[in-house]
Amino acid sequence: MNTEEIVHLLAVQKIIANEHEFGQFLIDHNYQSKLQLGTFELTSDMSYDQMAKIITKQSK
Repeated sequence: MNTEEIVHLLAVQKIIANEHEFGQFLIDHNYQSKLQLGTFELTSDMSYDQMAKIITKQSK
């Protein structure tokens, strides 16, 4: 999956409200190239930074 597909899936699942905003956050903070395959537990009350760290398997 690429960044756009992941961001779209998160929007469909109502975890994020704005696909473009989260996608741009990932790019601006250099997370887009570090995304990992897997199943992750995310909630809509998490910050973009918290979500990004989880889906890139970085420390919390």
